[in-house]
Amino acid sequence: MSYRCGIGAGMGLKPGGPVIICDGCGLEFPLDRGPRIPPAWFLDGKPPRGWRGLRMADGSRRWDLCPGCWKGDR
Repeated sequence: MSYRCGIGAGMGLKPGGPVIICDGCGLEFPLDRGPRIPPAWFLDGKPPRGWRGLRMADGSRRWDLCPGCWKGDR
């Protein structure tokens, strides 16, 4: 999962609030509630509630999948 902070108009990208992006399907999920800083679960290296986190055995790579991906709905 990637975290993209809020982007203002005039920065060369589509303006919007902070989002998390699924490593499986690439869908963006808005984080409109709360402060404009990464949530504690993100800073702790954990996936959000309802998501599934996968890691390489040596810990070098991490994938976080939204519920639709890890349940096979996408």
